[in-house]
Amino acid sequence: MLEILPSILIVCLSYVVTIYVGRKLKLGPNLNLIILSVHTFYSVVYWYLWTQVGYSDVIYYYNAALVEPYLWEPGTTLIITLMKVLVVFFNLKLFDCFLVFNILGVIGVQLLLRVLLDIWPKLNNKISWMPYLIMLMPGHHLWSGAPGKDAIAYLSVTVLVFGLHRSKYNVVLIGIFLMFLTRPHISLVMVLALIISLAISHSVNKHHRWLLFFLGLVAYFLIDVATRFIGMGAFSFTNLLEFIEGRRNIIMPGNSSYDPNEVAFIVRLYRYIFAPLFFDARSLPGLIASFENLFLLIFFTKYILLNIINIIKRIRTPIISFSAVYCLVMLVIMTITTTNVGIALRQKYMIVPILLVLGSMLANKYYNRLKAI
Repeated sequence: MLEILPSILIVCLSYVVTIYVGRKLKLGPNLNLIILSVHTFYSVVYWYLWTQVGYSDVIYYYNAALVEPYLWEPGTTLIITLMKVLVVFFNLKLFDCFLVFNILGVIGVQLLLRVLLDIWPKLNNKISWMPYLIMLMPGHHLWSGAPGKDAIAYLSVTVLVFGLHRSKYNVVLIGIFLMFLTRPHISLVMVLALIISLAISHSVNKHHRWLLFFLGLVAYFLIDVATRFIGMGAFSFTNLLEFIEGRRNIIMPGNSSYDPNEVAFIVRLYRYIFAPLFFDARSLPGLIASFENLFLLIFFTKYILLNIINIIKRIRTPIISFSAVYCLVMLVIMTITTTNVGIALRQKYMIVPILLVLGSMLANKYYNRLKAI
């Protein structure tokens, strides 16, 4: 009984946090319980498949936490330190660590759902259920429910997009800071995209100008930190090109890897967002991911690719300009430097939530226009 007591206490804490955040976001109690239940289920699935049956980085984090010192530096080092706090200081088992990080993912899903419910058009048909369908997609829950950088990165993206949606830039900065803790180079992309979105916004005011000045200072600081974090050294375009070329030539081991030099960029872009897609699924998790990727393919094609003109027309709306710039830059960078479908499945959830919000905004205009006809 004493062995499972920490797990019971963490589940109780998860319930309290979920209900509290849900009330703040004005989500119904039943909906909050569904989110918590689904997310916890996938967290347990991740724990079983990749620690009891297979292997993942989580096992490395856990073992390193037992021997490594406390080092509060961004990236993997920070994750190991956080694991050390949980494992050594609180004496938690690996399964309990999953339950703790699970709380972060639950909050992220709640934030994203609140934004989607606010944006998605209110219609008296089945299409109105789209935000709830998006909420049930496995990728939101699986990758954000395990100890590691992905849980914090997912929370970062959802906090940021929630802040942009509510025009609360203090919340946006919290989202950027969370990303800095795990992936400083991605936080730099966020800052630059935010600078561009504010600079071209049709509602620039005195507060925005001060924010632009502050973001400029942050970007100047992040350039040096981010380039050194990824091992590029001092920033220069020569070093940047050499780094990208070096990443392109790294082929990860495993059946889901491919040689980027033999694949056209548009094919690599498709693989990054939509693979596997049934014909290249080699396992049950791959088959499940295929259904999700098919949904994403239809959603993005209908609401984003076929509405490029509307994006251009509304580019001065901050959330749309940020989403367009951030997603475009991220897709180019990640497509060029990623050669493994398995890694792409996890890392694309730094982009997918924002694409879903962008698509929902365009869908709102699309369905309201149809309703007016």
